Amino acid sequence: MFETRTLLVNGEVKRDTPINKLNYARGHGCMGTTTLPLLYELAKFIKPRVIVVIGSGDGLIPRLFREAQIASGIIGVTYLIDLGETMGAMPEQIHNPSATFRQFYPEIIVYKGKSVPDGREFISKEKQIDLLWIDGDHSHEGSLADFNAYNTLISENGLLCFHDTAPNGINNAQPDWCAVNKTIAYIKEHRRDFELINFTPTNHLQLGAGFAILKRNLKSTI
Repeated sequence: MFETRTLLVNGEVKRDTPINKLNYARGHGCMGTTTLPLLYELAKFIKPRVIVVIGSGDGLIPRLFREAQIASGIIGVTYLIDLGETMGAMPEQIHNPSATFRQFYPEIIVYKGKSVPDGREFISKEKQIDLLWIDGDHSHEGSLADFNAYNTLISENGLLCFHDTAPNGINNAQPDWCAVNKTIAYIKEHRRDFELINFTPTNHLQLGAGFAILKRNLKSTI
């Protein structure tokens, strides 16, 4: 998809960690039928001027989307909202300017804090978001709060994505830490102003923990 970034430090060439070697690579489908080329090409296709990623996941998705943004030819901006606590957070790598991720991607704007309401207020200076990745609070209440807070900022042809939509598969009970599947079910039932497709892991397709892609339904009214 894209070349791993390199830096010249004191005459020595340093290389960023390949995506498939990052933490949570398996959850993003890197070890099976990888989902990343699809996400990368979709990001390039919509030419996102503004990207917002909620939740760091070891910086995998911020890296991917930022590279897609560059490949699309757009001079845009990528934001990462990360609390720096709980599962999946990267308090050292995300919030330490001298850490590897920050060294290789200094242009990504990192906001430390809760996605709602603090992150929403921070992002509100952007009138529109072209690509939003929700991967922060995995409870039903938390993921729905992110959706409710940010969906009004999604541009006409922008994409809104959820990660971890079915870690244990679509027809199975989900782990205690994740109830994003309930949020997906709620949106499908109550938000006809969005079209939704949910890619979930099966025995045939090892898609990691699952992800959903949403787009505003331009023909629908609530």
